[in-house]
Amino acid sequence: MDLTFSEDTSTNRRRGRKRDSNEPSSHKQMLSREAQRKWRDKRQNHIDTLEKQVVEEIKLIRGDVVSPGYEGPAEKCLNFNCAMQLARAEFADAKCVQLEEKVLSLTKEIDGFKTLFGTALYASAIAGTHSGRKAVAEIVLESHRSREENTTETAKEDSSSSSSPFGFDFESSVNSVASMDEWMDEASLQSSPLATTIRTAVELYGPVRDQVARYCLKSIPAFKDGKLVDALFNSICSLTRTVDRNRMKKLYIKYINAWNDLMDVTSSVDDRNQAIEITLAFHDLNRKQIDHVLSVLFDSPETVSRRVLRRASFSKLNPEAIKAIDGLKAIPSLKSVGNIIDDLCLEFEENYQLTAEELIHKLKLVRMLQSMCVTFEDRKKFHAEFINFRASNKEASDKLMAEVMKELDSVTL
Repeated sequence: MDLTFSEDTSTNRRRGRKRDSNEPSSHKQMLSREAQRKWRDKRQNHIDTLEKQVVEEIKLIRGDVVSPGYEGPAEKCLNFNCAMQLARAEFADAKCVQLEEKVLSLTKEIDGFKTLFGTALYASAIAGTHSGRKAVAEIVLESHRSREENTTETAKEDSSSSSSPFGFDFESSVNSVASMDEWMDEASLQSSPLATTIRTAVELYGPVRDQVARYCLKSIPAFKDGKLVDALFNSICSLTRTVDRNRMKKLYIKYINAWNDLMDVTSSVDDRNQAIEITLAFHDLNRKQIDHVLSVLFDSPETVSRRVLRRASFSKLNPEAIKAIDGLKAIPSLKSVGNIIDDLCLEFEENYQLTAEELIHKLKLVRMLQSMCVTFEDRKKFHAEFINFRASNKEASDKLMAEVMKELDSVTL
């Protein structure tokens, strides 16, 4: 039995009545044909209307002029959307103005309260009592009287709250933020522990973005192991989460050691240049966090008081060190700062014992010189001089860094 189907579509049967010119044989058949004809005409009219609307909507989208008297759904929808957008814009502008005024007033109020609370704690500490309420009132009123005697005019600012959280009222000049700042200086509040609290870089600027830099360094064939790369970035990430100077010193020296170990892995100039470029890009991307860390580490009074500045004796320098110094002074961006390079030469003296605090000072000079390098080529030459010097004095350099880390053994990370 042959079950194959014919490929000729003309022989395939179609559903429904075959159209012909024969007259209907009955009244029922005539009504059926009339109903079918009306349904086909209605469907065709609907299709024509949709096609017309599509053409008009395309004109609307392109910005063309529509046909006169066209009131299709697209035009109505377009007008409605425009009206809604204008209404939303006007509402948003009005709301933004109200919110901005409210934020400004709340900011003034919060700043005033912060000053008042800080002064209350300071006055309480001076008085040696649990409540600084009375002491604060006397200091404020006395300060206000002295300002009235010495000045003819006092700045006035609007404050959303005139009542004090301590149970007495302040006049407008005392509520003024500018006046409160002046009064804080008079009361020596700047020397209080509350005012000198240092926040971490993460608290101020958020965590560092190191994912891309890690991936890029690990993509270099010499660093594909990844352990040294992770040690490098883990140190800098930990630095941004602390303000303890002893921990910061140890972490920063660990960061320098990790960088040196990374450069010792390969002797390829291209690999080292790529690593330098990626690291500099990482520093630029996280400049706020790194600058804050270095400002806390380098600009501490402890650094100024403890460091001992000594001039290097060039007679004690080995030929590689002298070559590195000449190379640094030959960099175009550093030609006018030879005295800073001479201060840095102390690290290159033979058999010199460098303390952790002195090393931090030297690293500050290195950072300063690096920031003076205007072009990438100058920065690359700057790093290359240190890398080449370390390669020729690796044993002495490792011994020096090991002694410095030994000094910080008691510091827990």
